[in-house]
Amino acid sequence: MTKDKLERLGERAIACAGWRWVEGMMTMEDQLVVYVSPRQEEGAVFVDLYAGCDIPREVDLDGPEDVIPNLVHPTTSGAMLALVRAAWKDDTLAATYHEGEDDGVAGGWDITAGDFSVLGVQVSTEAEALLLALEFAPGFEP
Repeated sequence: MTKDKLERLGERAIACAGWRWVEGMMTMEDQLVVYVSPRQEEGAVFVDLYAGCDIPREVDLDGPEDVIPNLVHPTTSGAMLALVRAAWKDDTLAATYHEGEDDGVAGGWDITAGDFSVLGVQVSTEAEALLLALEFAPGFEP
């Protein structure tokens, strides 16, 4: 997946009603989210980002700096799955890869609850499956 496409997916994730930053997520700039301030009414959300060389720096997410999640990083994927489960109110949801068929049908990723497909479609990456599930969680309004 290209960096440009990954950034677009991250921007879509941030726009979701069920989105929130979670400690342990990684940004597209390879910075670790080490602290997320609780959202106050009408207040800004701040995150502390750690790049591995200095002390963490605080960033106002409502400020001018774009902070975009890296949706293919393992810790961010795990946090996204937790957000999807919370949005759907179902702790049994899982990101599942389905092998392609012998007749040439390609395999793909889906969000499942047991044998039930939540998305009803398969997409090429786990990040896209998690994002679609977050975008179309119950209560979603386009």
